[in-house]
Amino acid sequence: MIARLAARQRGVVARRQLLTLGLSRDAIALRRHDGRLLSLHAGVYAVGHRQLRTEGKWFAAVLACGPGAVLSHRAAVLSHRAAAAAWGPAWSDRIEVSAVRTAVGRPGIVVHRPRRLTDDDRTTLRCLPVTTVSRTLTDLADVVDGRTLRKLLEQAEILLLDADPEVIPGRRGAGRLAAALAELEPHAPLTRSELEDRFLEVCRHAGLPPPLVNIVIEGMEVDFCWPAAGIIVETDGWATHGTRAAFGRDRRRSTALSTRGWIVVRFTYEDVVRDAGYVVETLHGLLAGKVGGIGRA
Repeated sequence: MIARLAARQRGVVARRQLLTLGLSRDAIALRRHDGRLLSLHAGVYAVGHRQLRTEGKWFAAVLACGPGAVLSHRAAVLSHRAAAAAWGPAWSDRIEVSAVRTAVGRPGIVVHRPRRLTDDDRTTLRCLPVTTVSRTLTDLADVVDGRTLRKLLEQAEILLLDADPEVIPGRRGAGRLAAALAELEPHAPLTRSELEDRFLEVCRHAGLPPPLVNIVIEGMEVDFCWPAAGIIVETDGWATHGTRAAFGRDRRRSTALSTRGWIVVRFTYEDVVRDAGYVVETLHGLLAGKVGGIGRA
């Protein structure tokens, strides 16, 4: 029973768990004396050896902080969040735990005592108790800058994690989190014609020569084309290009056109609507022949 418990918990067990399994205090003391249980924290033991992997150390820290404790991540970004590390790339060796009941600190563990830590804020990752992705991001907002927070939110979206961080009034990072969420909030998708109209409007205001629209090149219909310059522009709206299949299909089309001598440029909704200057600068350079534009018959 001890072996099965230790296997689930990456090689560590807690004294209270052993008592629940039916071991007596004398039986636990005997195993500690002969080296089968090795003390890591008060009431937490490694089974057989102390050569623990990172997740074993995390498990030991959570067990040391009592029932209901979860791996957390609320400290300076340079010390790297433990729970954020559990969900993705590890940021540091510092171990942080959120525990409402723990009254004292633990050597080698940063213990946070949040005012509120509900069952909705807890989950498990490979049996390891951790804060949810949403709670992780809410906590991280208190200690990272806006740029880092936006990157974390974007990464959560890329990984298809269930992330819906709560903006809690009064918390230090509430304003930062609200701003980051607003910036990344999905916009009402433009139809193909609406996005194309916006692009043509950008071209007109910039004094660029009008492109041909929705013509067939090399057997494929493209959004915009300047045939004499050999330039094709595709505008990618999220509604029709925001899937994995569309991502691959778009790249294959671009590769096929490029191998046949066309310069293919892709602009996103954000480029056209929010950063028209980037679009104009790119097209001016291409149409002026500054980026290897080639003439075509």
